[in-house]
Amino acid sequence: MCHSSNRFQEGLNRNAAAGGGSTLRDVDGNTYIDSMAGIAGLSVGRSNPYVVDAVKRHLEKLTHTLDISTHERIRPVEKLVEMAPAGLKGNSRVLFGGPTGSDAIQGAFRSGF
Repeated sequence: MCHSSNRFQEGLNRNAAAGGGSTLRDVDGNTYIDSMAGIAGLSVGRSNPYVVDAVKRHLEKLTHTLDISTHERIRPVEKLVEMAPAGLKGNSRVLFGGPTGSDAIQGAFRSGF
């Protein structure tokens, strides 16, 4: 079993070479059940073919749009606005979507929020 805590990884080769579903394989060919959590958690499994296909299709059109608005980025926000309670519905003026909470805090400070 592979876990993100160093205490559980003593003696394990941590050089991952491949993964599929809920398993990881290291460069020596050993296969581990992946029980990672946090930033390394993949709720759809590693190398999920549907995710890989969607990423490939998107990369063929456009890459690295983290700080640039795209239809794919705006569409979920529009859905959230549609579902918002009456006091918020249609009352949105600012969209900020950074990769981390730290970016959100930094954006709020810079905008004088």
